[in-house]
Order: sequence, then structure tokens, then C-alpha cells
Amino acid sequence: MKQTLPPDLIAQNALYRAVTEITNDCLWNWDIPDQSILWIDGGHSRQFGYEVHNDVVREDFWFGLIHEEDRPEFLAHLEAVFEAKEKSSWRHSYRLRKADGSFAHVEDKGEIKRNEDGVAIRMIGSTRNVTEMVELEKKLEHGRVMAQLEKTQAVVEAQERERSQIGEELHDNINQILAVTKMYIQMGLSAGPDGEMYLRKSMDQIVLVMNEIRRIAKSILIPNTNILSLKDNIENLIEDIAQVHSLKIQLALHGFSDGEVSPKLQLTIFRIIQEQTTNILKHADASEAGITITKQDNTFSVTISDNGNGWDTHQKPFGVGLLNIRNRADLYDGRVRIHSSKGKGFELKVWLRDEPVL
Repeated sequence: MKQTLPPDLIAQNALYRAVTEITNDCLWNWDIPDQSILWIDGGHSRQFGYEVHNDVVREDFWFGLIHEEDRPEFLAHLEAVFEAKEKSSWRHSYRLRKADGSFAHVEDKGEIKRNEDGVAIRMIGSTRNVTEMVELEKKLEHGRVMAQLEKTQAVVEAQERERSQIGEELHDNINQILAVTKMYIQMGLSAGPDGEMYLRKSMDQIVLVMNEIRRIAKSILIPNTNILSLKDNIENLIEDIAQVHSLKIQLALHGFSDGEVSPKLQLTIFRIIQEQTTNILKHADASEAGITITKQDNTFSVTISDNGNGWDTHQKPFGVGLLNIRNRADLYDGRVRIHSSKGKGFELKVWLRDEPVL
């Protein structure tokens, strides 16, 4: 496994020893033609459990410690660097077997010395144990994956609820209207002189169906951000609400022009407003509401408030609508703040960066 250290290297190792004592790096000096590597005092013992103190090991011993899945790529990369005469440095990450049989994630860095013909004759470098960093990155990545899965699940659940709601509206509203229309037509066909009256009632029912389909479609379809501005789309939403509800909504925009809002961000802002106005109509019993959109630096703020019955934010959990808003805000590294108390209205404020995270 190892050879006795040549006497002429003892003085040189005094400097190396001082370095290894203040770092976690394992220093080494590789005599490439001799296929021998000097493992300099301290590092390999502390990090990997090999009791070597200024000992020379054969390169095949080192290669044998590399995880079998990583070894082919390691050797191929090393050979390519040695053959590329313009290369003066080397860097590679792999798994190294420790004395106890477990594997550590390591990163090697080395400076290559070449002879006059460009042949690599020596490499001086270090092996750093990066296991903790790799494990931390795995945990962080796992956390990111789990967070993304939760968001995806929330989106899927929201889509399923939306489909269920559409199905209920088709069944309860449109199907009922069509059933009445069918009855009027049948009565009109057999009513003699009164037939025209029933046919006119049938026409009225058909208009109701058309309006109901239009209403459902508007709640689903993506607003046309290529033709209409963000302001236009929000004003259309407010107008649609005003046609069937007594809620008065004021809109104010500050600090930006239409060209400063990307189509994707316009859609995100519109959906947040659509979601919250739906919440107001369902739960707030409000007569007035306000929507304010402001841009400062690279951040948009969207504030939606109402004078409804409010709720106790400390006791009542977030509903599906607010969870959907949070998920949309996350796409733009956003924040959501709620201010409300029972009987004193409700204010939702969302901050969004002007570019998505991904």
C-alpha cells in the first residue's frame, strides 16, 4: 500500500503540515511517472480515517478507493486532462471510500506540472470532504421538490374543484333552464292559439342559457392580454360583476404602463383579483370594494379591500381561494398579507416581483 517517505521531501512537508492543520483539505503530491502519491500529514487521517502520516501510496490504491460507479468517469476525465497539453489544472468530484467502509463525497483540485514536451509529470493538489455540503444540497433539493409537489397538488385540486363547480352549474342552472325550455316548446306545439306565447317564453329561456354559458366561459377563459391591457381586463371583470351584483368596485393603478407588465404577470394579477372578488361576493356581504395596483422599483403590489363583515384571522383557517392566491404569488417570489377583523372589512395585499422565479 505505502512506501517510506524519501528524506529529501521531509523539509517540504513541514510547510504542507502547517496548511493541513488549519484546513479540512487533504493535500497530496503526485509523482505521475512513478505512479506514486504523497499523502501529506494529517488530512487523510482526520477526514477519512486512514492512518497515513507523510506516506507515499501507490496510485492504484487511491483509484481503488473511488466508488465503482464514479471510477470510469474519474479515470477518463483524468486521462483527457493529462493528454491536453494546454491544461494546467484539474478538478473533479466523486465518492471516496473511507477506512470504515462508508463513502464520502469529495472534490479534488490539482495543479499540473509538465516537462518541456508537455507531458504531465507531477500534480500537486487537495482532496476536500464535501459530504456535509452535498447532503445539505440534497435536503434543500428535497425540500424544493416537496414544496413544488405541494403547489402542484394544490393546483390539481383547484382544477378539480373548478371542474366540479362547472359541472354543478351546468347541471343545476343550464340543465334546469333547458328542461323548462323543452317544456315550453312542447306546450307551444300543442297549445293551439297560445302556442306563440310559449315559444316566446322558450326564446327567453334560450337567452338565459346563452348568458349563463357566457358567464361560465368568462370565469374560465384566459383574458386576452395581447389586445386588451391589464386595466381593460380588470374593468371588464368589474363590469361583469356590476351586471348581476350590487357590489361597487373602484380601480386604481399607479407607477407603471401597460408595456411594463408581461402577459404572464398580467394573467397572474388578473387571476388573483378574480379569485379575491369571488371570495368577496361569496363571503363578505360587502357593498364596496377597492382594487389598487402599484409598481415600485421591480415589485408590483396588489391591494384588494372591502367593507364587508371581515373575519378573525387568528381563528379561521385560510380557504381554498386564498391558498390559490398564495400559490400564484409564489411563482413570482411574492408575499401575501391579510388584514381583517370580524365586522371591520377585509384587506388582501400581494407583492409580486416583475419576473417569475422560474
